[in-house]
Amino acid sequence: MIRSLLFALVLVLPVVSPLAQTAADHLQAGMKATAARDDQSAVRHYSQAINLRGLPAAEAATAHFNRGNAFSRAGAHGLALADFDAVIRLQPNDAEAHDGRGNALVQLGRYEDAIESFTIALTLAPDNARIRYNRGNAHARLGQNTAALGDYDVAVELAPDYVAALYNRGSLYGDLGENDKALADLDKAIRLKPNHGPALFNRGLIHEQSGDATKAREDFRRAYALMPKHPTVTAKMKALGELGVAGRLSPDTKNPPSVND
Repeated sequence: MIRSLLFALVLVLPVVSPLAQTAADHLQAGMKATAARDDQSAVRHYSQAINLRGLPAAEAATAHFNRGNAFSRAGAHGLALADFDAVIRLQPNDAEAHDGRGNALVQLGRYEDAIESFTIALTLAPDNARIRYNRGNAHARLGQNTAALGDYDVAVELAPDYVAALYNRGSLYGDLGENDKALADLDKAIRLKPNHGPALFNRGLIHEQSGDATKAREDFRRAYALMPKHPTVTAKMKALGELGVAGRLSPDTKNPPSVND
């Protein structure tokens, strides 16, 4: 997510030397770099905008927020956390910043702190399905399955076609042995996103546990066609004797693997 500015440029200014660029210039350049998916340049410009100072609070928050997301994408979660903290100091009621902070904390393994951040975000944006989903994931990491399912339930209620929430809820139901509920969620996730390899594989596991070897085999083959280098999927296919020479699927004229159906 790239946060936009609340003002618009109305004048065409002459080209100036980079040495003469203002904080606002660097903020604009950072946003253009983010839109172009050039996170390295974006971080450089946002950092210049922040270090030069002089930005109004809202624009400084924008620079920190967008740089925090760029750091997250680069795996620099400690730096991302510092930026989201900076946004919150400037704008304490910014739900997206609290959500970003929670996601950084999850990546750092600080799940209880993440839940606290997500909870604050939800007090500010109670109908945000993505934040509900994110908090559910943090609960699941701690083995707090009832709380996780509760958050996934609300996320799916708010956004019925939320594939990630359906997949995670279905997978958790599978872990808990509630196979019917697991299949219902995974079936819907796959209808919405037919090429969802993990959902296909997990549905295969549920079919396998339920004794339906034919459906399990079909799902495993489809998952392997989508994720041929995934070690868990490959191990399952080898165990079932489904791989031929050079890791190729063995012939199956009755149920050919498909990534499009």
